[in-house]
Amino acid sequence: VHVALRPSAVALHRQPPTPGSPRNTWAGRVAGLESVGDRVRVSVAADPPVFADVTPAAAAELGLAAAAEVWVTVKAAELAVYPAG
Repeated sequence: VHVALRPSAVALHRQPPTPGSPRNTWAGRVAGLESVGDRVRVSVAADPPVFADVTPAAAAELGLAAAAEVWVTVKAAELAVYPAG
């Protein structure tokens, strides 16, 4: 299958998140940051890689910079699944 998600559905954390609603959690590193309108698009090198859209205030509060370790979370309800092929 293929899984798609919106960058705005992705949450970033600097520490492993505590158990809770987002069951899909994985570690990665910031590969890049780009201003997109009123948001910052964060490219996360991970398995799987992902993009996250955060506010400039959140990017500053999290101390996001190239190579920073982050934890990615996405709620299952935010995932769209498509058959492969």
